[in-house]
Amino acid sequence: MQICERRLAQRDQACGVGELSLVPLFLIFTSQFLSGIGTLLFYTLGGPYLDDNIEKTQTPMLFGITFSLRLIGPVLGFLLASACLKVFINPSLQPIIASDDPRWMGAWWLGWLMLGGVMAVTSLFIAMFPRELPEAVERRRENRTKGSHGIMSLPDTPADIGKVDSQILFPSQNNLDSTLPKLSEIGTTLKSLIRNKVNLYNNLSSVFYMFSSIGFWTYMPKYMETIFMQTAVTASAISGTVSISFQAAGLLLSGALISKYQPSARKLAAWNVCLGFIYVLVKIAFTQLGCNPGNLAHGSLMVHEGGSGDGSWNLTTTCNAACNCRVNKILPVCYKEEQTLYYSACHAGCSSFVNNTGTNCSCLPTAESTVTLGTCSEGCYKIFLMFLAINSVIRFLDSSGRIGNLLVIYRCVDPKEKSLAIGLGIFLISIFALLPAPIVFGFIFDKSCLVWGTKCGTKGNCWLYDGETLRYAYNLTAAGFTFIGAMFDVLVWYHVNDLDLYDEDKNVEKRRQNNRRQASQ
Repeated sequence: MQICERRLAQRDQACGVGELSLVPLFLIFTSQFLSGIGTLLFYTLGGPYLDDNIEKTQTPMLFGITFSLRLIGPVLGFLLASACLKVFINPSLQPIIASDDPRWMGAWWLGWLMLGGVMAVTSLFIAMFPRELPEAVERRRENRTKGSHGIMSLPDTPADIGKVDSQILFPSQNNLDSTLPKLSEIGTTLKSLIRNKVNLYNNLSSVFYMFSSIGFWTYMPKYMETIFMQTAVTASAISGTVSISFQAAGLLLSGALISKYQPSARKLAAWNVCLGFIYVLVKIAFTQLGCNPGNLAHGSLMVHEGGSGDGSWNLTTTCNAACNCRVNKILPVCYKEEQTLYYSACHAGCSSFVNNTGTNCSCLPTAESTVTLGTCSEGCYKIFLMFLAINSVIRFLDSSGRIGNLLVIYRCVDPKEKSLAIGLGIFLISIFALLPAPIVFGFIFDKSCLVWGTKCGTKGNCWLYDGETLRYAYNLTAAGFTFIGAMFDVLVWYHVNDLDLYDEDKNVEKRRQNNRRQASQ
């Protein structure tokens, strides 16, 4: 905690010019690029492969298990990283400093080697899987020999039976390749996917939902730190735990319930619509939920030439002008008699600070007046717990609609178009949600900044935000994008009709009948 030191002149910051190497940036960019390819392959090939080789009624449950495990993976990664960083960066050397020393550099690279080795071994086992699992081949044989949905009639002679069995149990390469989309057909397939109203509206809904979710949760630790006066460590730990645990629970439970009760596509679409509008209402309600820090004594608004201002504050006042206070990260102190909040003990003019109490403060009414560390808000922790509880429920409910959303994409397109449909959805989310969402929400935080730190004459980090402005802009922006996504979910509900989520062959036959009907008209 910095205090008022009138005898010391404010020291200039060291502004040395260091060498900038582009090699680390290139390596990080390349690794992220390759990681993105691997992630894309998991969703575009792994999901359809899983769906094609199991009973369709079991798909929701296995999807829930798979996606929840992918959420737990980062948690294990953080634990591994924590263990690796306790090892010195060069394990062959004996460090002369402790791991809690600011100069300590841990073995950040060790986890990459360990996980890379494990992934290389497991990828070999994955590569050994056949194009179709034996159980899937057997199910397909039984369905076709029974003449399900009129796709194949029963053979008339024992010779024909043997012929059918040999074609189904031991399909030729030509037969397998005929079920796969060709490179020359990608343009036609993309047009078909875009013209598919259910698929198009479902993807657009996902884009707006993800835009809201990514932006909202990316800056959630900073939001908690600003609005509810939590420390950075506490805010990061709580937001990460709440996000992962409740989202994983929602995926698991929804997958199991969908597999057991097999609700129709229209019911699942209606559930997504309800979730969307509930989410919007909660975000609007969050604009009224926050801690009142007290009466701010942060100096005055800065006014530039011409009388204009950018909303930033000048923390220097008459009573602390000689204190040489630095604009560091805010450590607020409260003068409880008047419920007045100061940026720090130094900015309150306090020359002494012991046991979280500042004394001899030139900005207070009397020499005996004191300030205490923290905000002036009473009962803020209860409001914070309420915010966490509501957010946990919303995160749980939000994830419960994702399995149904994915099933609609899988069933509303031709089976051989599933991988391309998933790839198209990921492309749209990446371009229109993953990239712009953090920028938009980051802009909201920047516009809410009151005090900017400076280093070597350039703008640095923001140390103080306008809580009320941030609360409204942050939550209403998230609510707005969620509302648009909910409206597209309404269109999905309207057009999904009698789509069968648990019988792919039935959907194929319906599409064939519709095509024949349209061709005859």
